[in-house]
Amino acid sequence: MSTITSTNGHAELLALFAAWRRFERPPQRDGAPDYTPARMQQAAAGLEDFRRRLQALDCSSWPVPQQVDWHLLHAEMNGLDFNLRVLRPWQRDPAFYLSVFPEQSDVPAREGPTHHATVELWTYRFPLAAADAARLAAELAVIAPLLAQARGNLTGNARDLWTAGAATVRAELDTLDALSARAAPEPGSALDVVIAAAREATLAFADWLDAEAPGKTGPSGIGRDNYDWYQRNVRYVPLGWEDELRLLERELARAWNGLAMEETRNSGLPPLTAADTPQAWAARADAGATRLMSFLREKAIMPVTANMEPALREHLGDFVPPAERNFFDIGRHLDPLPLYCHFYHWFDLARVRDTPSPNPFRREALLYNIFDSYSEGIATAVEEMFMHAGLLDAAPRAREIVWVMLAQRAARGIGSLRAHANEMTLEEASQVHLDWTPRNWMRVEREAPRVRAASVPAPTRLRHQLSGGQVPDRAIDSGVEQTARERRQALRDGGFLHGIPAGRCDTGIAAALGDDGQGCAVESDVRHPARLSHRVHRPCETPLACRHQFERQHYTRGRGLLHRHGLADAHPCCFDATGAELGANCLGARPGEGCHLPRRFGGALHEVEVKLPVVVVVRTATPHQRQRRVHPLGCAALRLRPAGRKGVVGTLALTRSKQFLQHPLALAVAV
Repeated sequence: MSTITSTNGHAELLALFAAWRRFERPPQRDGAPDYTPARMQQAAAGLEDFRRRLQALDCSSWPVPQQVDWHLLHAEMNGLDFNLRVLRPWQRDPAFYLSVFPEQSDVPAREGPTHHATVELWTYRFPLAAADAARLAAELAVIAPLLAQARGNLTGNARDLWTAGAATVRAELDTLDALSARAAPEPGSALDVVIAAAREATLAFADWLDAEAPGKTGPSGIGRDNYDWYQRNVRYVPLGWEDELRLLERELARAWNGLAMEETRNSGLPPLTAADTPQAWAARADAGATRLMSFLREKAIMPVTANMEPALREHLGDFVPPAERNFFDIGRHLDPLPLYCHFYHWFDLARVRDTPSPNPFRREALLYNIFDSYSEGIATAVEEMFMHAGLLDAAPRAREIVWVMLAQRAARGIGSLRAHANEMTLEEASQVHLDWTPRNWMRVEREAPRVRAASVPAPTRLRHQLSGGQVPDRAIDSGVEQTARERRQALRDGGFLHGIPAGRCDTGIAAALGDDGQGCAVESDVRHPARLSHRVHRPCETPLACRHQFERQHYTRGRGLLHRHGLADAHPCCFDATGAELGANCLGARPGEGCHLPRRFGGALHEVEVKLPVVVVVRTATPHQRQRRVHPLGCAALRLRPAGRKGVVGTLALTRSKQFLQHPLALAVAV
């Protein structure tokens, strides 16, 4: 096979990219995109031709920014390959056929598999002008033929995907009803007729899904091997299923630890009170947006452009009555500032909108959610980063919300990974999410179909904490030879927060090839994503090494937490399941210092006497993990009451979910 190595190679790549994007969109069949088996076979054959053409382009001598373009196209082709071989959403997932989306996604494109003719209502201005009404009618006209086609396409046997998708499809009836009321089309007009036809088709489709559901008995997860392949070949992320699970378990324990620390530090402060009227909420939202933008300017954490504050204020949210609040509504009505940090999303989208890249690879959203590692990772990471930088110093109780949100995402990720591997059903994975979200804030959403469908085992995103956790690592890696002043200046100049514009370049590829801070790459010793080096905790070689690694890891983390909260004289202590202290000498702490635990853990509640301040870490392992590694996972709440002048007595609640904690696992408690 001949190769193209001339200076025109990148021009050839740009032409191939344009042809690829045209090919990736399916042709029309009876007025709707064609996802029939015959079309999918044609797509598979065409994909191989595009792969051959890409491999004929030897990019090894190109400038690194152009090499990144080559890898972006390679990743997209792998994404289609994965969809054709494994995911097959048009065949397995009824939710693939959802069409109408009232609100803008906070990332460059819809997360998860969606068809190619979705209706983005947020792009319309109401009341509709005549031209807009005609355009909307044309877009909605796709729904009826698409759902008719779906009945022939949906031959999969994934039970959880089917039942969750059926509930989500039925919820679209409410969306269509709301659209009809808002648009108020003239009776008999084209828009009125097409909305009615779309509603009738959706209702019939939902009824058909319910009738077919009893015959769906198969698993919905894609399996560990397929998950690993997707992450490494589509997202270019050097983390497998095991790595991600271990990191999320660590994050869950860390989040509960952080929350316990904050609650202890804030125990003398009054609790937060939620906004209880629209007027109170409007004032609180305005103050939160003002405080965030002032903080970013005063601390010079990142460049602040003129389009950022308007982008933020467009999405502050409305007042929601207490009985109707979901997880994020609960937190933002107490204090919106922690959630507004996550709205970094809107800064990114405004930047992409107002300063589009001349490079076609960076101008539009990457396919198959490749952008998500960066988009969700950064937005989640800055919640905690801004908190530590001082954003919430004047509102200590609001810091607790940050830890609650972090725990919620880790719990969701753990359940989702278990469902991916077919170790849990969707219902069981949702239970993990409910059980391990602090303060029962997720339980109000238990019956919300769209929320439950978010845990459907399809690898639609790298979990927030995983990609977000790479941001500090990249900062550390890039700042090894810098002084503290230089590192602060790097932040002010854009640093790693503006290192990879959303929707323009993928985190994994940029990390593999280097990054110049403008969505392109610079020279690096690493030339292939398989050679990426990340801080991943691999299984220990021996049980003893596991134990020592675990102890040192938690001792170091505990010391950091204590110093952060001004408790520099305290010593973390580690105990095993019997209450015996682990390796105090190797930890640098004196045996038995500051902690007394019962000899054995036989029940759900235990009295613990502690001399404040101290961090208690309790460790066990599951039977199949015991010979391989210590597996830090669980966490608990410690309720304290006074016990003399120098100490307290706490009740240690070992909360266990039947599905999640099938064996005693790790426990980390901060006092």
